[in-house]
Amino acid sequence: MESQKDGATFVDSMYNAAAALNSYSFRYQMQVVKKKTPVVEEGNLYFKHPRLIRVEEIGPYKNGAIAVLGGDGKVRAHLGGALKYFVVTLDPHSSELRSANGYPMVDSDFLSLAAFLKNWVKEGIKARVTEKPAPLNGNGKPVQVLEMYKAEAPERVLKRVFVDPDSFLPVLWHDFQGGELLSVSSWSNVSLNVALSDELFKL
Repeated sequence: MESQKDGATFVDSMYNAAAALNSYSFRYQMQVVKKKTPVVEEGNLYFKHPRLIRVEEIGPYKNGAIAVLGGDGKVRAHLGGALKYFVVTLDPHSSELRSANGYPMVDSDFLSLAAFLKNWVKEGIKARVTEKPAPLNGNGKPVQVLEMYKAEAPERVLKRVFVDPDSFLPVLWHDFQGGELLSVSSWSNVSLNVALSDELFKL
């Protein structure tokens, strides 16, 4: 690992960068590795300010499910499978709207992820980040690596986030549980400040 510095200000930069985006879309993939049989989740997410979100599951996990967080704060969804033709209204934090690693799907946008880290820092969780960007796995665009940890156990990483130093957006995210890697999330086909119709966020 490259030399590191305190990451609290870096987390603020991530939050501010995400908050400045009016709209975006991306393809996401998550692999939950801390299971007897690894689970792969894949899909598309669309975001429009102030907080309209559409999540489309396209991988083997909940294939065909669509969830839309509307301006009224309610989530309407097709749950996939035999229920894909029926629209249901769900609480945003319903178990039906959990990602493969248990994280709320409606909190999977860039701003919610950055807000989660920012709140952790406020609660006393420590952050450290590499001083300089370095290529991920020795190739590709350089990234900075942010790690979240507790002061009493700095060797046990809670989250490790690989961040584009220009956009301050994550490109790879490692979640840990009990000191072991739980899941790996990645983002691709990221399009920022694109024109998205309000109709996309109706179901």
